[in-house]
Amino acid sequence: MSKKATFVWCIGLGLLDGIYCVICSFIPHVQNYMWIGFISLPIYFCGGAQLKELPRYFLCAASGVGWGALTLFVMGLGLIANASVNMLVIVTVIVTVCCFVHLGLLTEDKLGGLFSNCPMVFGGFAAIFSQGMAEAFWVILTLTLGLVLGWIMGAIAGPIGKLIDGNKLS
Repeated sequence: MSKKATFVWCIGLGLLDGIYCVICSFIPHVQNYMWIGFISLPIYFCGGAQLKELPRYFLCAASGVGWGALTLFVMGLGLIANASVNMLVIVTVIVTVCCFVHLGLLTEDKLGGLFSNCPMVFGGFAAIFSQGMAEAFWVILTLTLGLVLGWIMGAIAGPIGKLIDGNKLS
């Protein structure tokens, strides 16, 4: 894609981000979580934003929300009196298990790699970790909206390139 086509595409990206924000601002409760879509958006978009990969990214985001919720739950049990040590031990153990599950057990050869995108797992983990378990539905919804936005952004690149550049390769 030429620089001219890239510039036009970037205008489209900015416009899509603005539309996403406006839409979210009109949806009760989602307006408070629209920023979470910007966690999944770059992970998916930079991963190629291929429609066939969307289910994989969604499942990994939802898994991350689950791992984060489990971490919050276990931390809340207060198994260790010192809060910092409690967090250190629990986060270390759960993240170790999470990484081994997603990087070791559920790799590309297992389940078609549906759960093997660790960046997206950690995107979901971070989002629920910041909002708390009670907001899991909204977190998953806005992560999903970010994935859809990323797909749309990726999908408009080709047509813009063809419109601006024609058939030439730049």
